[in-house]
Amino acid sequence: MRNAMTAGCQKIFLFYLLSFSEGELFVFKLLNRKIIHLVALQGKWRITMKRMRKTNQFVKKVIAMLLAIVLIATGVRPLTINAMAPNTPVEKIDFKDFSNWRSGMYELYAGKYVSYSTRICLNDYATVDGGEFKVVITDGRFHLLIRELNKSKGFIKSCDLTNGMVYTPSSNAAYLGISIYKSGGESGVTYSTYKNLFTNGFYAGLETDKNEETSTTPPSDSSSETGNETDKTETNESEEIENTVYDVVKINYKNFSNWKSGMYDLYAGKYVSYPTRICLNDYVTVDGGEYKACVKDSNYRLLIRELNKNKAFIKSYNLANGQSYTPSANAAYLGISIYKLSGESSISYNTFKTLFANGFYAGLEVVEEEEVEEEDIILDNGATDEIASTTTFRDELKKMILSGDMTTHGISKYGMTYRQVDDTWEDLKENECYIAVHTYGAGYLSTTKNSAGIVQTVYIYNSDADFVNRYQRTCAAVDDFLAGVDSKMTNLDKILYAHEYIVKNTTYRNSNNIDGAAGGVLGDKRGRCQGYAEAMSLLLNKMGINSYYVSSSAMNHGWLMVELDGQYYHIDPTWDNTQPGTDNMYYHRFLMRNDEEFLTIKAARAHYSWYCSAKTGITSTSTRFSNWFVHDVAGCMYYYDGLWYYQDIASNSIVRSDVNGNHKSVVVDGSNTTDKIRLSGITSGVLKYTVNGSAATKNL
Repeated sequence: MRNAMTAGCQKIFLFYLLSFSEGELFVFKLLNRKIIHLVALQGKWRITMKRMRKTNQFVKKVIAMLLAIVLIATGVRPLTINAMAPNTPVEKIDFKDFSNWRSGMYELYAGKYVSYSTRICLNDYATVDGGEFKVVITDGRFHLLIRELNKSKGFIKSCDLTNGMVYTPSSNAAYLGISIYKSGGESGVTYSTYKNLFTNGFYAGLETDKNEETSTTPPSDSSSETGNETDKTETNESEEIENTVYDVVKINYKNFSNWKSGMYDLYAGKYVSYPTRICLNDYVTVDGGEYKACVKDSNYRLLIRELNKNKAFIKSYNLANGQSYTPSANAAYLGISIYKLSGESSISYNTFKTLFANGFYAGLEVVEEEEVEEEDIILDNGATDEIASTTTFRDELKKMILSGDMTTHGISKYGMTYRQVDDTWEDLKENECYIAVHTYGAGYLSTTKNSAGIVQTVYIYNSDADFVNRYQRTCAAVDDFLAGVDSKMTNLDKILYAHEYIVKNTTYRNSNNIDGAAGGVLGDKRGRCQGYAEAMSLLLNKMGINSYYVSSSAMNHGWLMVELDGQYYHIDPTWDNTQPGTDNMYYHRFLMRNDEEFLTIKAARAHYSWYCSAKTGITSTSTRFSNWFVHDVAGCMYYYDGLWYYQDIASNSIVRSDVNGNHKSVVVDGSNTTDKIRLSGITSGVLKYTVNGSAATKNL
């Protein structure tokens, strides 16, 4: 009887141990059935049974029974029979079962699990063996993130998916790290948020779609992604009929009412807000054929994102006037945008509207077969078709940039002039390779050419042997930054948010070329003045805000000017980071200032003799922020749900208000105590602060 009882307790003990998911149970070992070591999350309990050579079996069994009772008392949940096992095939996962999910995500560029409090991910990798899957997400605010890994768990690529999209794994994908996140702002989202959502029927996952026919009918205007509805021009009846035609050859590209502010995103093809570009109001359908790009200004390009019949991204093209375009065999829809090749920061929706009014347009025209003659497509040296070679060279140059390749490449086979090579280089720098180029300490393209002007070799100098790793770290930092941007932010909020992100995360260093690049500040968390300015400009660019690098050789110093509502303002994040104010905390004295203020700011060295090469003649005269309360805030400010939280040194309190200082209220009142109150930060809706150095928290 005694043996039966203790054996039963041991089974209960093991039953509860096995009920822990990977995220809840860090270490569990049974060595020779004589050692037990168990550690749970958050330090709630820790139980250890060391080797007991001289203890009889009965005592051991009694201890095992007591352990089982302790586990039951601590509220450990029973074993979930259908919980996901490690490396479960994706077809067999029950995505609706919340026990299959844990807090965290699978990391970008690695696919490894990392802690991330505002997202959830599957308990383990899912295995995949080809096939095609349909994305099902019951709430349009959320996205599915997939990190593909090969059979050696080496990272392949990342996929950001929305409801209804079709996902086809890469041919060498063996494992998937699957996460869920909220698009458009994750602040306030927690593991409990997801738990409540799942309880109410929400889920996100992949479903096999082998027997379901996918409609190729283009979406109606009502199903289009929103975000720039106010930019569309109202049309008369005939124009409205024209807007319902989706065939690429029937679109009237000259009619500006067919265009809206924004673009179709790279690697997805989805519409995204982008204030310096315009795109067609919706996708257009395409069914093979050959087309010629017609762009009535050499400063502009036509940008095409190809999608298959399931609206999955295929390929991207940048086309200049006269270049031919042949859709991929499986292309069914095109997302078409227009952008300026260089100097895009000064462009707006109204710029394009004025251009169209003066006769500009860009679009695709059908090329009839009989119009194509051999001499038009064969180069003098008999190498290859010029348009095809340009596309091929672009791919090669892009790979060189993203991989940090500093070897010399022979490119005579493409038969390209220096202007063509340089245009491709500049286009990549402003688009797909924007972050990569800003990761360099000093990046430029070196070429050689023959007597006929054909470029023979290209070489990219970047002075950074650790570029690939730094590039990945920089991309991760940009992703981290953008995760904190939400729909409630105004452009002024975004500017302040970028400033605080740079100042909080950077230490001044001036030891090499990398310190003067955005990659030094964002990738290494260290840099000098140019790196501070370049990094902040990069973050602003990602939010659609124009900024320009400003430097003074007389001062041996640099900063940036930002454009807000048609006015320009100086920002010096370096001095705000390196010249601490009250209680040795960060300044905000050099943020959103005009020319006169930058020359005369109190308690600071004057800025003088500056120059902006990207926008000559730029001046700052607005007094809008001359009395901005932020200038007197000591210490970092933290954004949460539309409001800013910051230290009020005068009252020894933590207060909050909007970015203009309105709706101010006290969050932690220290005015009636001698205990020093200091703000530490905000994480997942929890305010963190200290009282005389001791940590404290408050739910917001």
